[in-house]
Amino acid sequence: MRKSVPPEICSIELYAFSRIILGFTNAASLAIGPLYLSEISPKEFRGKIGMTTGLSVQFGSLVASLIAMPNFLGDEKLWWIIYFGEACLLFLTLIIFFFFHESPEFLAKSKKDSEAMKSILFFYQCSKLEASEVLEEIKAENDLMEKSSKIGLFGIWKDYETRQRTIIAVIVMFATVFSGVAAINAFAVDILESAGLSSLISSYINVGLCFIAFIASCASIFIIDKFSRRFLLLFTLIGLFACNIGIGVLLFIHQKFSSSNIISYLLIIFFSTFLTLFSIGPGPLSFFITAELNDINSRSSAQSWTSVTSMSTRTLLVAGFFPLKTILNSAGAYSLLFLFPVAFSTLYLYFFLPETKNKSQKELSDDLKKRSDRIFK
Repeated sequence: MRKSVPPEICSIELYAFSRIILGFTNAASLAIGPLYLSEISPKEFRGKIGMTTGLSVQFGSLVASLIAMPNFLGDEKLWWIIYFGEACLLFLTLIIFFFFHESPEFLAKSKKDSEAMKSILFFYQCSKLEASEVLEEIKAENDLMEKSSKIGLFGIWKDYETRQRTIIAVIVMFATVFSGVAAINAFAVDILESAGLSSLISSYINVGLCFIAFIASCASIFIIDKFSRRFLLLFTLIGLFACNIGIGVLLFIHQKFSSSNIISYLLIIFFSTFLTLFSIGPGPLSFFITAELNDINSRSSAQSWTSVTSMSTRTLLVAGFFPLKTILNSAGAYSLLFLFPVAFSTLYLYFFLPETKNKSQKELSDDLKKRSDRIFK
């Protein structure tokens, strides 16, 4: 989609303001949504349900790449149809949300036991006896948490343990953004054109890549509970690092020597492998691992910082990719932006990331302490 203001909009300030509001609400929904899903899900299904956020993002990317095709709704004069359709979907979602309950954890923390019971029955679809047991477990965890008050955005950095957990969550999000997916999503067409493909063919390939990412996200729902969070994240990050090396080398060969269809085909293979690994690893995991790492007192603040990290680094990447490409060429820009950050993040997470799958807060605290003691002693 071309980056220009549709002629139907008379005020560029109004258009810019609307995009700022849209960006803010997207960031808020991506921060709050995974928290809500984590709090309404039974522990044994939290991984699969948490993956639905990443799946939804990939499905949205697939639909967006289709409707933004130059020969479909990508023309400036048809943008209003895209925005109107999005507004209708958001309105429908808003109506549906009126029928949902508040999360059991929040209600129990607010001392609304009867409403928490109804919420558990609604979301867990269990018997009253099982719901009562779940409520008691939630209340027991809340009693432990009440010994410390709710932690704010800046207070989270004052306590060693919450600071450590938040830094891990921020590094996961940092690795996710700097894995290269932001550039592939935003500039896949431009990168493929740099490898000698036409604009139309590059657009079709971009749709195909989004479809592959969506299929991989569907498969990730079944993969997530087969492996530990730690193994899945580290394995896929190493795979993404290898893909980035391959993509950088292919772009360098193309620019230094001559255009070749083989280079274009290999790039498509590397892009496909990259998006598959991303869709089963950091893509979905980055949305809910923060909720698993942090307790109810620090969860929302930690999620806010990861959301700030996501949006700020994504903005810097999208704004800086073209200037760097002009200075260093595509191969240099891609390698500089996505090799070193992924390598650093993978090493950091290897030493500090605990396993979060089906772990209680006490188990996480013990694991974090062991890792810190092992490194700093």
